[in-house]
Amino acid sequence: MTSGVAGSASGTARRTTATRKASLVRAIMATMVIAYIWYIIFSNIRHSENDYIDHLQEIVDRRAAYLRATEKLDVAIIGGSNSLFGISAEQISGQTGLRAYNISLMHEGHNDKSYFEFIEESIPRAVRAGVKFVVLSTIAPFGDLAVERRRQDENLTHDLVGRQRHISLTPNEPLLYALAVLVPQLLSPPSRTSGAQEKLTINDSYGDLNFELIACRYTSERHLLNRASDVFEVILPRLQGIGALFPHATIIVSIPPVAADLGGITEQFVAELSALLPENMLVSVTPALDRTYFCDSEIHPNARGRLIRTNGLISDIMRAR
Repeated sequence: MTSGVAGSASGTARRTTATRKASLVRAIMATMVIAYIWYIIFSNIRHSENDYIDHLQEIVDRRAAYLRATEKLDVAIIGGSNSLFGISAEQISGQTGLRAYNISLMHEGHNDKSYFEFIEESIPRAVRAGVKFVVLSTIAPFGDLAVERRRQDENLTHDLVGRQRHISLTPNEPLLYALAVLVPQLLSPPSRTSGAQEKLTINDSYGDLNFELIACRYTSERHLLNRASDVFEVILPRLQGIGALFPHATIIVSIPPVAADLGGITEQFVAELSALLPENMLVSVTPALDRTYFCDSEIHPNARGRLIRTNGLISDIMRAR
């Protein structure tokens, strides 16, 4: 009798444990499904229409309109926010007598294929054939090379301004990135700054960034110098694309400065990268600068930092003429 009761109790306990485990598994699976759906929704929202993306689209449209009407271009500046903040086409034009234009787009148009198509469609073939110098500004020497390689993926679903071309059932960002960056952005209170302060204003005649409405609030970042061979491997497809678009141009790989207390580009790195580049390409490096020459990060100089970086670039252009 006693053993029967004990066996019954033991069986009940096992069934209870099994039921709890099954319930736990179902709860975990349901949580994962809900989290995935939440992630998909917010990831697509982040890359859909909003005021900032509309503003970037306006910049793209204005650049395209100007470039389609241009009849002469000697120097084309290509890159992302680091060259938008850090290089002045107006300064180059004024000090060299060459006609320069800054074609930089935020995040370099998000992927190489879209960016190069934009350049090809915006600048007439005859004008591109007459370009003497192309400045490729890149943070690859101390950037995330995995991100740089991802830009070359022709299956990316974002357009030039980061807008999602269609709703995707595949997350747009790595999950850890979403947890660390997207969630705080979505949960943070709206900014109290005005819309004008949040927008970038561009000089249509040269494509340069106007700093008047930008509130520079410096935030330190730590950058590690990558190997020259790895950097060359990453930027080579971009250099080949530029060479196809501007067949007679000398390509200058321009590396932006970083804060002096964070180190900088070494002479050995420059020598190794220069040795890997073809004869019609060269490296231009701005020495490390004091923090007072930066806007919001080490890859975004302020107006004074841009002046120094552009002066160095002008010297390299004049030597290469």
